[in-house]
Amino acid sequence: MKKLLTAGIFTALITFCAAASSLPKKWGYQLQNYTPESVATIKSSTNTLWIIDYSKDGSEIGKWTPAEIAVFKQNGNVIVAYLSLGEAENFRYYYPSFDKTLLTNPSTGNGGIDGEWEGNFEVKYWMPNWQAIFLKDSLTQESYVKRIVGQGFDGVFLDRVDVYEPYEEKGEDVFKVKTKQMVDFVKNIAALGKSLNPNFKTFVQNATSFTWSLENPSSFYDYVDGQIIESLYHIGENRNDNPFNPDKWVREEVENIVSNFNLPVYSVEYISGRPQDHAKYVKEAKKDGVFPLVAERELAGQLLFVK
Repeated sequence: MKKLLTAGIFTALITFCAAASSLPKKWGYQLQNYTPESVATIKSSTNTLWIIDYSKDGSEIGKWTPAEIAVFKQNGNVIVAYLSLGEAENFRYYYPSFDKTLLTNPSTGNGGIDGEWEGNFEVKYWMPNWQAIFLKDSLTQESYVKRIVGQGFDGVFLDRVDVYEPYEEKGEDVFKVKTKQMVDFVKNIAALGKSLNPNFKTFVQNATSFTWSLENPSSFYDYVDGQIIESLYHIGENRNDNPFNPDKWVREEVENIVSNFNLPVYSVEYISGRPQDHAKYVKEAKKDGVFPLVAERELAGQLLFVK
C-alpha cells in the first residue's frame, strides 16, 4: 500500500532476533490526511503499533518533529515510518535530483508508473545509487534511514518489497538473483537501523513468498521484527469492500511465518463498508494468530480497531 499523494552491502556485527512477545497486539495504519482528530487518536492510544508516514504531507518540510514523535510514543506505543523500497515517489525530498535511469522503463520519461497510486514509479531496486538514498549519507543530506532514526521513530515499515515477485516469470535463475537482491537490501536497512538504535524495528508488507523462494528463509526473517499483510481474507477486484474470500496460498505462507519464525503478523482488510463481515474477519484472524485491523485503502485515518 503506497501513499495516495498528488549499495553495496552494509555489514555490522549485530544480533537480530524476532521479539514477537514485546510488540503490541493492537495496531493502526495511516499514511495521509493527518487531521487534528486522527493525530489525537494516535496520541491517546496505548500499547499500539502505528505505521505512519515520516511526514504529515509526504514532503521534507512537513516531516514530524522529534518532539511530536516523542508524544506519539507515550503510553507504550511503537511508532514506525513508511518507506517504499520498490518505487520512487515524486513528492519525496530525494526526487528532484533522482536519477531517472533507475526507473524500470526510463525511455517513457515516467516509466514503471504504478497504475494505482499517482506519483509512484517502479525502480531498479538493486542498483547501488537507489539503495544509497536509504543507506548512505551524501555531502548534502543524511540517508533516509538516518533521517527517520533522528526523528525518533522506533523503526521502519518497508513497502513494495514484493516487486521482486514478477521476476519469477523470467525464469528460476533470474528470480533467485532478484530475490537475493531484495533480501540483501532489506537486511542492510535493518542493520543500519540497528547500528543507529539497538532497538530499531523492521517491518515488511506482503512479500510472503520469501517463505518458499529462499533456501533458508530464516536468513531473511532473522532481520525482520514483524509482517504486515493486506487483503488476506478479502481478495477481489474491488478497491474496497470485497466479500470474504481468503487467499489460500498466502494464508499458508502467513501460517508458516507465525509458526516457524515467531513473528507477529498484522492483518489489514479494506472492508470498512462491509460491517457484516467484521466479526467473521476477526474470528478467522484470531484463529490464524494474526492481529486484525479494518481500514479503507487510502489509509486516510478511517480505522476500526476490531476486537
